[in-house]
Amino acid sequence: MHALTAGGRFLCGEHDGTFVGGCSPEGALAEWRKLPEAERKPGALDVPEQEHHDEIVARPPPGGLILTVHQSALHRDAEGELRRQAHHFPADYGTALRYEPGHDYVWLTAAEWKSLLPPDAPRKGDSYALPAPVAGQIFYNLRDTSQGGSSFPSVTWDPEDVRSQDLKLVVEEIAPVLRLRLEGPVQLQETVKDPGTGAARFDGRLLGYLDYDAKKQAFVRVDVVALGEFQGWHMTSVSNGSLKLSAPYALGVSFELRDVSLAPPSNWHCRQK
Repeated sequence: MHALTAGGRFLCGEHDGTFVGGCSPEGALAEWRKLPEAERKPGALDVPEQEHHDEIVARPPPGGLILTVHQSALHRDAEGELRRQAHHFPADYGTALRYEPGHDYVWLTAAEWKSLLPPDAPRKGDSYALPAPVAGQIFYNLRDTSQGGSSFPSVTWDPEDVRSQDLKLVVEEIAPVLRLRLEGPVQLQETVKDPGTGAARFDGRLLGYLDYDAKKQAFVRVDVVALGEFQGWHMTSVSNGSLKLSAPYALGVSFELRDVSLAPPSNWHCRQK
């Protein structure tokens, strides 16, 4: 982890050009507080407009739509109701690591998000299939990245892993905004050469709402959730890379239209091949 000020001053660890050691958020904050107030106050540094852009960094598609994704493990309480993962989860996973939901983004091109609109003049009750390019973006994120690192369940879905799906968009309202309901089941199962070795899977349903403002010619709301049973791989030995399939557990995934972020999705490089 690197911690430095906007002016380039390292706050913790020794920098040798490749690695910063002994750096923690708490330590970085302590070093930040030692800086003169003139370096800490807002506006202390004037960052000019950048004239050059590193071509290796992905840019959001022009006129595109960006969704924020969160993934979280869910558990049953004493009454059988689903509850969120505890922030500290020794009771759930036998470790004292702090728990944070997984975090990713979906970047849709202008052509992709426009394909979500009804193909004909919308009428209440009309339904049509979710376009394949958008469905593929959603399927990719039906996995658990919440626990981080290499020692917890994870999987990367390929197109051939989609075993079945029936996601549809339904016109719920025409005015004052066009409201679409997204719903349907999806089954994903990792394709493996040896079926006897087991496979990661997700078996669940999606439900969500998308509001399109014709005057703004833009979606003003996207709230979609997926809930299903998930199994993924986790590493049992860092030294030899041994993997084990996790026990099934409930996984919740949300897709939201929120503040725009320039952080590229984890699968953006795959889409550019």
